[in-house]
Amino acid sequence: VTAPIRSWIFTDDPIATPVTSPILLQVYPNAPTEMTVHGPADFGVKRIGHEGAFRKGMEPLWDQIFDWLVEPGPGTHR
Repeated sequence: VTAPIRSWIFTDDPIATPVTSPILLQVYPNAPTEMTVHGPADFGVKRIGHEGAFRKGMEPLWDQIFDWLVEPGPGTHR
């Protein structure tokens, strides 16, 4: 895998934590990786957890994900 990977981490996620996520990203040594860490308050919600990123109310996060997906990579042109 050589495609860029961005990992969205949530402070109340008991599985993908700021400690475990970098370990997982090491599985992809040829991919440029980055990690963003957010808490529920960043999106005005009480809880995100491991599966809450795609629940109603998380639209601002969806916008971030969409923007990253359509962002041109190195060496590409719009």
